[in-house]
Amino acid sequence: MTQHDQRDEAVKKIFARRGLASAIARHLGLTAQAVGLWKRVPPQYVVDLMDILEMRPAQIRPDIFLYPDGTEWMPEEEGVTE
Repeated sequence: MTQHDQRDEAVKKIFARRGLASAIARHLGLTAQAVGLWKRVPPQYVVDLMDILEMRPAQIRPDIFLYPDGTEWMPEEEGVTE
C-alpha cells in the first residue's frame, strides 16, 4: 500500500484537482509541503475547507464530526437565531 492509498477521501479530492493543494495551503497560511503530508484533513481546518471541497464536516472527518447515532455536527451559521 502506498502513501497515497492511505489518504482519506477528502485529501484524495484535494490532490485530484490540479493546483487545489497549493491554493488550500495559501488559504490556510501553510506550505504546500505541509498539505502534501496530510493523510486526513487536520480537525482545525475542516470548517475552513467545507466550501472549498464542497463537503460537509462529517464527510471530511467522519471520525470526529459524525455522531454514533448517525447525526452530523454542523457549524452554526452566523446571525442565525432560533
